[in-house]
Amino acid sequence: MKNKKWSILLLIFIFLVFSVITGCTKQTANETKEATEVVTDLNDRKVEVPQNVERIVCIGPGALRLITYMNSTDLVVGVEEGEHKDDWGGAYNLAHPEFKDLPIIGPNHGGDAELIAAQNPDVIFLYGDSNKAKNLQQKTGVPVVMLDYTDLGPNRNQGLYKSWRLIGKVLDKEAKAEELIAYTEELIADLKKRTEDIPKKEKPKVYAGAISYHGGHGIISTKVPFPPFTFLNASYVADELGYEEVQSLMINQEKILDWDPEIIFIDESNLNLVKQDLRKNQEYKSITAIEKGNIYGFLPYASYHRNPATILANTYYMGKVLYPEEFSDIEPDKKANTIFKKFVGKAVYEELAQTYGGFKPIKLKN
Repeated sequence: MKNKKWSILLLIFIFLVFSVITGCTKQTANETKEATEVVTDLNDRKVEVPQNVERIVCIGPGALRLITYMNSTDLVVGVEEGEHKDDWGGAYNLAHPEFKDLPIIGPNHGGDAELIAAQNPDVIFLYGDSNKAKNLQQKTGVPVVMLDYTDLGPNRNQGLYKSWRLIGKVLDKEAKAEELIAYTEELIADLKKRTEDIPKKEKPKVYAGAISYHGGHGIISTKVPFPPFTFLNASYVADELGYEEVQSLMINQEKILDWDPEIIFIDESNLNLVKQDLRKNQEYKSITAIEKGNIYGFLPYASYHRNPATILANTYYMGKVLYPEEFSDIEPDKKANTIFKKFVGKAVYEELAQTYGGFKPIKLKN
């Protein structure tokens, strides 16, 4: 009889212990589930992400650049294969050579689901096709947050700045996002203020060519409107085309001859293509800017998507060329390094200049 009582008591004790353990497990699970939040990404997708993100990967053009701007490179656990190349050429990866030491998570423009999952990220940031986001999330089981990436034109509030704020929310870097937005707007306001009172008749006709878009191009490749010229209130010959949002365009050769710009800026990443243009099309040499040698180089506008920090640095140099008096206090290389430190954490103008040529006149005509 005593044994039976002890058996019953033992069963009750086991039941109570099991109930406590089960309750604790459920509580732990609930607590884990509560440590997430739902964000709306820039493809209007609802994505549940951890509140405490410690491991991330970035997929698609410019995604890693934006994470770098948010001072979050320490969270990156893998990179696309392009980041291991020596000629990648962006300020963000020059400032962070440690990217080359991280595991490769697949090719550019999409990565590889298995290689991504192997790095066990908490969140994947993606710029690209929305279908790719859905598929990648299904294959990896990792939340995918889609970013957007507009130019520094009129729509920067709708794309670029929203991406910075979204990254800030997911990575608890909201203050950094607002700081960077304010700094960018401060630079743009400064550029505009310096040049807003210059009479139109005193502004030389300008053009910017050889800007990369889905690859390199020669002199007929440009953007309209061209943000640096907009910020400088410059007399940009292509503005007559009437585009309000930034467009990548291939300009008709006869049109450039007709515009006859007095000063031309060339994207140095495609300088060799411009030189080929001149060898094939001798008529370009009659353009006033080329005839008089008023050709100036600028650092790559884009390398695996746009380089916002570089665009701003370029603009101060262009201002110095176009309006020396209004920019007499500016040393373009030093200003560039100040901007790069703010965006990517390191002064990299000299490294970019060593690769591409930097802020200097270019000799095109023999």
